[in-house]
Amino acid sequence: MSITKEDFNKLTPDSITKKEYDNIIETIDDSVDSIVHKIWKDYTGRGWWAYSNCDYGDSKFDPIQYKNNIRLGGEYYDFPTPYDDKEIPTRWLWEDDWYKEFESEVKKAKAANIEKNEANKQKAKQKQEYRKNMMDQIKKKLTVEEVKFLGWPVK
Repeated sequence: MSITKEDFNKLTPDSITKKEYDNIIETIDDSVDSIVHKIWKDYTGRGWWAYSNCDYGDSKFDPIQYKNNIRLGGEYYDFPTPYDDKEIPTRWLWEDDWYKEFESEVKKAKAANIEKNEANKQKAKQKQEYRKNMMDQIKKKLTVEEVKFLGWPVK
């Protein structure tokens, strides 16, 4: 059974019975578990998880705290960027195509990271060329003995 947005919105004090509340929470736990394990299967392959509001074994879904995003804790696992803060949108619980969004955002983040790395490489290359140019200009103003004294190669 999957959760619906309507079921999630019922999780307010005094709006449903304790049994209904517990059933919805159990369905949410199963759905979160399914989401996490799907991500692990395709990206990391191992680990255990808990809601981040836990105190070693006292992990519970809090519909107020997790109204918009579900923050996870755990050990020996990572989510890919941009979900590396281990926070997933709560709406994924009732959206069937959550994985398409997940993959799309991961691909965008990878492309942005590649672009950032290329820009950093270009900046480093420019900085290296600037330094070489400055050293060449300084060398022109020094005698051979001064250049050797500084430990710079002599042309």
